[in-house]
Amino acid sequence: MKKNQPSYRLGQAQRRQIAACLSLIDQSHAGCLASGRQRALAQMLEQELTGRQLDYLRYYYVSALTHNQIARQLGRSPSTVSRGILRAEEKFLQVMERCRPFWGDGFLEG
Repeated sequence: MKKNQPSYRLGQAQRRQIAACLSLIDQSHAGCLASGRQRALAQMLEQELTGRQLDYLRYYYVSALTHNQIARQLGRSPSTVSRGILRAEEKFLQVMERCRPFWGDGFLEG
């Protein structure tokens, strides 16, 4: 692991899924989502996660910043950022588990 790169606890597949969901939220705000399932997922994630948690996930999973880099950027302590990311990941996984029985594993594609 390189010093200035994050180490993803959940793995690369989960990193890609989180990044895709964050992109869905952005596309939803822009009115660009055609799929009702994707719009519903974006709304569920926004309801479950706080704005700060979404920021943490964006910095960590999309911008690939470390906890220390995020802490400096936001004026927080690294431990606060770490706890925030862990809580956000837990909420994210809960939302995905609630969706899976209805939409299956590949519902992000369509």
